[in-house]
Amino acid sequence: MLARDEEQLLKKHLVHWRGIGDSFLIGLDSRNKDRSATTAVSMLAPKPIQVYHFDFNGFGPSKTRLLEESHRRFPEMDYVLLVEPDMYPVASSFNRAALQQREVVYAIRRSGKESLGERLADSVFRNDGNWYFKFRVHESPFYRRSDGTAGVPEHISDTGWSVVEITGSSRDGQARHHRIREELRLVEEDLKDFPGLPRLTYYAGVLRYDLAMAADATRAATVTLGREAVKILQRRAKDAGKSQEEKQQRSAAAYFCGRAYLDVLGQPMKAEKWFKKSIQLEKDFLYAHVALIQMLFQQTRHQEAFDQAVLAERLGPPQLIAGLCMSATSHCSSARPSTMDTPMPR
Repeated sequence: MLARDEEQLLKKHLVHWRGIGDSFLIGLDSRNKDRSATTAVSMLAPKPIQVYHFDFNGFGPSKTRLLEESHRRFPEMDYVLLVEPDMYPVASSFNRAALQQREVVYAIRRSGKESLGERLADSVFRNDGNWYFKFRVHESPFYRRSDGTAGVPEHISDTGWSVVEITGSSRDGQARHHRIREELRLVEEDLKDFPGLPRLTYYAGVLRYDLAMAADATRAATVTLGREAVKILQRRAKDAGKSQEEKQQRSAAAYFCGRAYLDVLGQPMKAEKWFKKSIQLEKDFLYAHVALIQMLFQQTRHQEAFDQAVLAERLGPPQLIAGLCMSATSHCSSARPSTMDTPMPR
C-alpha cells in the first residue's frame, strides 16, 4: 500500500491484513510526518515487512513504483494485492483458490464510503515486473505482454475477495476544494502529455464543475469555472471515442454539462437540452432522467415531469455495463471456474 500520515488507520487495519498476506511492502510519501513506518513494522511483525520512501508526483507513477519495488524486493511472491490504508479486509472472503487460474490480474470487491453497494477494482497483479500505471490521477493499469504490446485482458476474473473502505484517511481530512484542485492539477499535467485524450478531457470538465460547486470561490470565479466546464464538456459530449468507457463518458459529459448550466450558470433551458442529450446518448442513464424530472417538476411543468417519469420507468432498471459499475481503474467481470491442480499462489 501507499501511505501518508496514516498512523491511526494503520493501527486499526494492519492487524486484519496481517493474516491475509505473506509479506508486506509500504511506499511512504516523503511528505509523511507521523509514525506510519514504525507503526507498520510493529503491527506486521514477525512477517516480512519493508518500507521505502518516495516523492509523490501522481497516483499512477506512485503505484507503478510500488509494483516495481514489490517485484524487486519480494520476487518469490506470485501475486501482489494493492490496497489502501483506509481499507480493511472481509477476511472470510479471502480464499486463495480464486488465484489458481494464474491470470495476470484479478479484481476485488470494494464497498463503503460513497459506494452504492460493491464495485470491482483491479487489485491483484501478477508479481512479474510487467505492470505499470498510466495517468497521474484516475490511473489505469497496463501490462507489458511478451509481444511488446501493452494492455489488460478483456475480461478480469473476480476473486470474490471483499474490502471495506472507511472515512478517516489523511486525504479525507483535507477540504473538498483542496482535493479537487489537486486532482485537476494532475489531470492538466496529464493533458500536456496526452493532448485531447477523451477520458482526460472528461475529467477536466467534470472537475471544474465540482470545483465550482465546492463553494470556495467568489461568484465571478465560480461562473468562470462553470463556463469553462460547459465548454469542455460540450466538446467531450460530441466525441464518441472508441472504447466502452469513452462512449459512456460521452453521455456522462452531456449530463454534467446540464448540471453546470443548471447549478452554476442558472440557465435551465440549456440544462434541459443537455439532460435530454444525455438520455439520447444513453437511454437508461438514471441520473439524467432524475435530473430532468426534478427540474421539470420545480418549474411546475408537472405533466411533462410525469410523462418523463413514466418513460424512464418503462425502461426498467439501468443496465450495469462495465464503465458504470467500476472506478476509473477497474473492470467488471465474472470469475471463471477453474479445475487446475496447482500449488496455492502466494
